[in-house]
Amino acid sequence: MRVINTNDAKRWFVVRNGQSGDAGLQLFGRCIDNAVLDIPDAMTAETFLTEDELEVVVDDIATAEDYYKDAAESNAINFSMPSDKYPNQTL
Repeated sequence: MRVINTNDAKRWFVVRNGQSGDAGLQLFGRCIDNAVLDIPDAMTAETFLTEDELEVVVDDIATAEDYYKDAAESNAINFSMPSDKYPNQTL
C-alpha cells in the first residue's frame, strides 16, 4: 500500500485503476490538509510537485484537453479538492 499525505512535497496525485481513458482515473487532485491517502496495491499512483504537472498527465490519460479543468470546476466525484488554479463553480 502506498501512502500520500499533506506533508509530502509531492502532494498532487493521480490514482489509476488499470482501465484506459477517463475510466482509468480513480482519483486525482491534492491531498488535503491533515489527510492521509492510502492507495491499494491493485492501483497505480503517481505524485507531482505542482498542479500544472498533474493537469497535463490527467488530460493525457483522459484524452481530453480540458478534462482536469472541467473536473475541478464541477467538483467531479473523482477529483480531490481544492484546486489552486480553478475555482469550483458548484460551491
